[in-house]
Amino acid sequence: MMLLLFELKKLLICRRGLLIFALIAAETALAFLPRDTQHSYSPEIYRLYCEQLAGDYTPEKREEIFARLDGINAVISQHEELEEEYRSGAVTLDAFSAHNKEYSKAQAELETVQYLADKCRYFDRLGTGRFFCDTDWEDFFTRRGYALTTVLLLLILIPPVFCNEYSTDMSDTLRTMRNGRTRLAVTKLTVCAAVMLAVSLLISAAELAAFSARFGAESCSEPLDSIMGFDGFGNISVLGFFLRSAVMRACSFAVCAVVICTLSVLTRSQLFTVFLGAAVCVTPAFITGNAAVCCILSPTVQNGMYPPGVNAALFCLLCAAKCAAYGAVCIHFFVRSK
Repeated sequence: MMLLLFELKKLLICRRGLLIFALIAAETALAFLPRDTQHSYSPEIYRLYCEQLAGDYTPEKREEIFARLDGINAVISQHEELEEEYRSGAVTLDAFSAHNKEYSKAQAELETVQYLADKCRYFDRLGTGRFFCDTDWEDFFTRRGYALTTVLLLLILIPPVFCNEYSTDMSDTLRTMRNGRTRLAVTKLTVCAAVMLAVSLLISAAELAAFSARFGAESCSEPLDSIMGFDGFGNISVLGFFLRSAVMRACSFAVCAVVICTLSVLTRSQLFTVFLGAAVCVTPAFITGNAAVCCILSPTVQNGMYPPGVNAALFCLLCAAKCAAYGAVCIHFFVRSK
């Protein structure tokens, strides 16, 4: 236990600990920056309709939406004819002014109501659904990209854990001690994996807290499949989807931490380890469709939310197995290095 606490203290003391909190604070601050996300509909009008329609999808709500869409299309289709009649004097100014108000409103609402009609068809295909304002959640999920903050912390915190022992010529001395071989290597690997797991979870928690502070979390228990395009993830809430993805991302970074430890033992150079570690972390972001790379490095959710069809429990078990396999390689070379 004393060895574990000693290695943990070495990893997180003073400036490194402050760096972790500084980067988490930066990640939280970035979440509050306004982002111009383009939608095919008006988010403000959509929010008003969702407040009126809130709750389970019913035939009555479907009829109401399609009736409104038909009414909007009718007003728009009549506009040119009424304009000609007004010019010819067949329609009074008051009647044409009233029509123009309806026409302007119909033009403003058309794309939003069309989107709601598409959502009704989507619910018809699912056989169920709930209306809630899902725009903020959808934007949050689709914008949640590569975990750059966690990667930076990974490359700052992990390489020195083993490389410092080589750079200070302490590795040979340590191996002469009772716990300076296998037990020391296991402790270092455990601390590195656990710290990166915790840091990744903390950053995900900061993202969620910033989102909740900005947009509220009233709809966090709503079903994920009620958001169009998210029907491939099974019966899960929007919050459950985020939490599951956060845990999987954290496990993925635990694997990366052990891989970087292995690289540091093989290269014995902090500079080379940082460059190779950056390649290990960054490259999968561009080739995540490659099944072999996914199996080796577990980069599945470093890019954002996890993809449909992935079993979260199995993924985490595979990450644990990879940590054990890479850890065994690291321990082997650390114990036998000269």
